[in-house]
Amino acid sequence: MKLPPVSATPLDRAERRTRLGRARRRFVESVLGRASIFHVRKTGTMVDVGYWLGKRRVWACLLEQELLLFARGRRPYVERIPLAKLGESRYNHVTGELVLAPIETAAVKALKMTPLAALEILAYIYRGDEQDGLT
Repeated sequence: MKLPPVSATPLDRAERRTRLGRARRRFVESVLGRASIFHVRKTGTMVDVGYWLGKRRVWACLLEQELLLFARGRRPYVERIPLAKLGESRYNHVTGELVLAPIETAAVKALKMTPLAALEILAYIYRGDEQDGLT
């Protein structure tokens, strides 16, 4: 199966603000500095970030060589996973989750999202395999 092409151009500052909003963009920039972001996706996965009344959504950002997962809060959740460690990731249609594999150390091991959203992320993760002629 041929995966859809992934944009090779990073999001500019205006696109980051549009997709993330002002507060989340500032938070991401405090974590990443000026690192290039190629894709941003709000997931349905929730994590505890220190609020009494509930959890916050996890956001996924695709960087050049990493997947950044984050949720803002009193105790923010931030995790950077090298794309090279996600080579067995798959979408589980039964649970509606993108399962991040084979990484076992991640606090979040699956992201709730639609099949098309997961395909966008998987296409980016697997782009290295396609460039190496492994697909």
